[in-house]
Amino acid sequence: MQVLKTPIKLAERSSLNRQGNSVDIASGSRIAVNDGYILTVKPQGVEVSGGDDPYDTQAYMKAQKMADSLATLLHNACGNMPDGMRAFLM
Repeated sequence: MQVLKTPIKLAERSSLNRQGNSVDIASGSRIAVNDGYILTVKPQGVEVSGGDDPYDTQAYMKAQKMADSLATLLHNACGNMPDGMRAFLM
């Protein structure tokens, strides 16, 4: 996990707003990604765990890149949201 210097300001609880095209992500949220990896959102960053094959370094690196990208997205979105994290879906 890439530890961020400034903690991510996360929402109190996770929610999805389809009409508003946004999602709130709370600390501790777990997101399943490819090859059995789980991304766990924390104020310090996004942690990678799990995985179907511990020897598949390509799959791990792919999951780690997703975690780093998500951490950057959350960190940047939080700077604009005073009440916590709200990311807009594409």
